[in-house]
Amino acid sequence: MDNISVRNIEHQKYILLAGTKKIISDEAYKRSLALTLGKYIIKEQDWILFNGGALSNCDSCIPSAIDYYGAFGADKYAKSKKIDPQNKIFTLLPQNSNHCQHNLGKIEISKKKTSALRRFDLVAKSDAIITIEGGEGVLNILELGISLNKPVLPISFTGGSSEKVWETYESEILSKFNISVSSPEVRIIKEGSSKPSEVASTAISIIKRALRPVCFIIMPYREKFNHLYTNYLLSAISESGFLPVRADFISSTGSILYDMVNAIK
Repeated sequence: MDNISVRNIEHQKYILLAGTKKIISDEAYKRSLALTLGKYIIKEQDWILFNGGALSNCDSCIPSAIDYYGAFGADKYAKSKKIDPQNKIFTLLPQNSNHCQHNLGKIEISKKKTSALRRFDLVAKSDAIITIEGGEGVLNILELGISLNKPVLPISFTGGSSEKVWETYESEILSKFNISVSSPEVRIIKEGSSKPSEVASTAISIIKRALRPVCFIIMPYREKFNHLYTNYLLSAISESGFLPVRADFISSTGSILYDMVNAIK
């Protein structure tokens, strides 16, 4: 579906696309993958492509960064649909950087003065994270995302930190997306595909699963009512595209009343 519209800011999801500033191997393939992901992200009605603004890793300012390729793909697609790229691309630039930066989309300067704090800023503002390859900075972003319980999808076969984090945190990642290690989607993320578009569409499909709108269910949490939830409500809500949530199923060490108030909000 190519129709794009911008809704209230409360409904928008910021998808952070991060990766290496200098592709080490399969440059044409990874560049194509980033371009396609940028396009596919903003094709989703309420999604914003979020990035850190890197153009390259050197003073020559010849494009080589995943940030740039993703933003460029999104920018090109938005303009082809006569959509203002500033409504669909958000670029958070550092205050100071040794790397060249791009100026695609809506530009904001991070208030954080150090690289570590800015990475935290990127992760905290994002609703989900996708990475391609990457070095130490991407490793920090991914581990921060996992520690903050964000939907994190490192595309493993691209190597670098994406592969390292997948191998280290595979069970946590699969649990977050509720997918099996033997699923075709996981195979594509781990082994790749000859078509970058197939990898990109798979990544989007996985992320969408974690970003479904929530339907919070208020009901008596007693055994005799569970059949109503299990046999009727659960399937109807899921088939309608929502994520069913009951307060007594929320994994929390705090007060269930606190969880219920937050869910109602």
